[in-house]
Amino acid sequence: MTGVHEDFGEKIGGAKKDLWKDRGLYADDLETMNEREAEKFVKKDNVWKKPDYAAMLEEGIPLGVVYFIKKARDGLNASPQYYRTDDTPEKRIERQKEYIETVRELQTVLSDVRTVEDAAKAYDRFFVDNGYLEKVQGWGSGIHYRATKKGTGQSRDHKQIVQYHADPLG
Repeated sequence: MTGVHEDFGEKIGGAKKDLWKDRGLYADDLETMNEREAEKFVKKDNVWKKPDYAAMLEEGIPLGVVYFIKKARDGLNASPQYYRTDDTPEKRIERQKEYIETVRELQTVLSDVRTVEDAAKAYDRFFVDNGYLEKVQGWGSGIHYRATKKGTGQSRDHKQIVQYHADPLG
């Protein structure tokens, strides 16, 4: 069995991964990682643990609402998307931080969604409250949304969410 590594004995914790394994990864955690670790661990499932959808249904959350939460989470990229210009370690770290923050913002909004009414409000809570869109008065047809500088100057992760959730219940 050459080349095979097996752990043995009692796990004592203390590894960097153990610090965020249960709570999920935060942007600050990147400060303790090297480039290779950041590339390996900055993934959606490490930032936002996959919800227990069956347990949500057992709690009495309507199926359509659970589906909405699942589709919103599934709409996120599995990992950060990089531009060609992200050609230095510093730029890649910034993109990773941006990705983690975006995933966390959506997680925060969706963690409070329990009813159809909550789901309908989630769009504004994510996009407007986090500064990606602003509400503007339309000409006789009510409120419209306009992208802010934050909403247009961000990575593909943000843009994908905007496109995917243009109609929050559609």
